[in-house]
Amino acid sequence: MLRDTIIQNAIDSGLVWRGPWNDGSCYVVNDLVQNAGNVYICKQDHCGDPTNEPPIGVDWATYWDLFITGTAGTSGSSGTSGSSGSSGTSGSSGSSGTSGLTPNIYIDSTSGDLYYTDPIRAKNLGAAIIQQDAGRNSSTVTNQYLRSEGDTPWNLNGFVLPWNATLISMAMSENANNQTWIAEVRKNGTNTLIDSLTINNQFSNYDDSKNIDFNAGDRIQIYCSGSFIKYPHVTLFFRRRF
Repeated sequence: MLRDTIIQNAIDSGLVWRGPWNDGSCYVVNDLVQNAGNVYICKQDHCGDPTNEPPIGVDWATYWDLFITGTAGTSGSSGTSGSSGSSGTSGSSGSSGTSGLTPNIYIDSTSGDLYYTDPIRAKNLGAAIIQQDAGRNSSTVTNQYLRSEGDTPWNLNGFVLPWNATLISMAMSENANNQTWIAEVRKNGTNTLIDSLTINNQFSNYDDSKNIDFNAGDRIQIYCSGSFIKYPHVTLFFRRRF
């Protein structure tokens, strides 16, 4: 079936098939589950409970995106009439049609990557999520670029995007809940603010409605705008743009 082919291509591109959704099971970004006839992709780490069951729980959209929608198949054709006679019997009904799929899942002919049409952002985005983290291991961070793996400040190199990509979500945290600071997204060594997220007297914050386009080769940097911030950490989530 086409549905099985799409799921297998998703697994080959790095997604993880977890089967039916289960209350109490824990899921991470890029897990795929099936529930209520549809397939969903996890966009934020969590453990399943009734509030985040896709597409039923009140908070399900915070943790899942719709990946494949199953729709009802078309009705089968009517059976043929019986042979003529004194009272010929009617033919049997035709069998039900097979389930259909929404026509917004594609496979890129060059890379083989799976992508879909995002109805909210109105663009073609890859199924897999590109995640990049940055932070500083200090309790007195003041107006500084955050660091990536290897403890290198992002103002020196940053994270280089290998493809055209779209920032879809941003999360931030710190080791206190009585401070205010801004995580600023910058690029290519400039001080120009591209996007931002703010913590105001809270341990963490997130925004999953981002829609900022970047190009292949852009050098992404994150700047902590604040004083004496305790162990700031920021995560950016991108999808490849087709």
